[in-house]
Amino acid sequence: MEKKTKTPERHFYNLLSAIGQSDVIIRDESNRFLGLYYDSKKKEAPYVICKESGTLSNCLYKYLKTADVLCVDDSLLTENLYDNFKEGEFITDAFYNWVAKIYADLRKYKDETKEPFHKRLNNDLTNQINLTEKKIYNRALKRFRKNELKYSNNKSCDVERILEEGFTAIPEFYKLKYEKSYNEKYEVAEYCLGTEVSNYNIEFCLFIFVSKKEDAIYVCTPAFTESFKIDEAGWALGLVGELTKTITHELIRSTEKYCREFEINLRLYEKAYTSMKNLLETNYQKTGIEYGLKSDTTVFEVYLRKQDKNSSMFFIVITCNEFLRDPEAFKKFISAPYKMRRWNFWCRERKYDQKKFDEKFQPEIS
Repeated sequence: MEKKTKTPERHFYNLLSAIGQSDVIIRDESNRFLGLYYDSKKKEAPYVICKESGTLSNCLYKYLKTADVLCVDDSLLTENLYDNFKEGEFITDAFYNWVAKIYADLRKYKDETKEPFHKRLNNDLTNQINLTEKKIYNRALKRFRKNELKYSNNKSCDVERILEEGFTAIPEFYKLKYEKSYNEKYEVAEYCLGTEVSNYNIEFCLFIFVSKKEDAIYVCTPAFTESFKIDEAGWALGLVGELTKTITHELIRSTEKYCREFEINLRLYEKAYTSMKNLLETNYQKTGIEYGLKSDTTVFEVYLRKQDKNSSMFFIVITCNEFLRDPEAFKKFISAPYKMRRWNFWCRERKYDQKKFDEKFQPEIS
């Protein structure tokens, strides 16, 4: 009978996954840290998703930032949670108030409607950029997977040398900041390649972790963690090359475009919202086309019910500046909606959803 090769335990891979899923990381001065995650479907309290006595290295700390995970320095809370809870255990009532204070500071759990406009705009813009970043990274991963057969396995055991020489052969490498460190606790070589959109204080990074202990190379972005065996360094380099090209050619350009588009203030936002609402209401009085209007500070979502097809609706996404540049185009569209490539906003047909429409078009509850 053929003897099976024992698969190395993937502790570091699981740690990366847990860190990326965490709502918040709490750490103390002695390098201990815990990740907390709240799942409303399971229980009314967060649970410990990871618990480590190792160092949260500079590379891992940057990984936290790109994954949009808050890191809190609180030695007393870390000590209490570390001593009283195991991985996977829910926070009990005795510690709930401490943890609740931290969750109250998390942006995703705050009532953002009470924030000043510029803060809400920054939060909404960050969300838009994060979504775009993940879409672009995932497209890069798909492109890589279509071509991955062209990459060969390496026979040398000096995987770090192969990677480092490979990095310098990537044309876009020299446009990025490069950082290498070694995490002794996990016996992992850590690489970070990144750049900044300096005008807007936005940073994009990708990470490569080499764990000989786990016989693995992990290539990480906020969108995914792709795993390779140690002898597949050539494949890992292929993905790194695709991602660096993506950062320098696509991501920076898209981000700068987003930021320019959303250089607005409260006065412009209120002007656009009021004008759009008035146009939709006037159009309803003339044509009978029902509407819905929702918005954050960056984009408006408009819903129009098709008169000839009650089972479908038009769904429009338009920015404040797109509307203000050409309100007549929007007015023309809503008077007789139809799809056309030349509209200066995004438009699709969707299945009719009554909940998306204005309160006046909702059925009365008897």
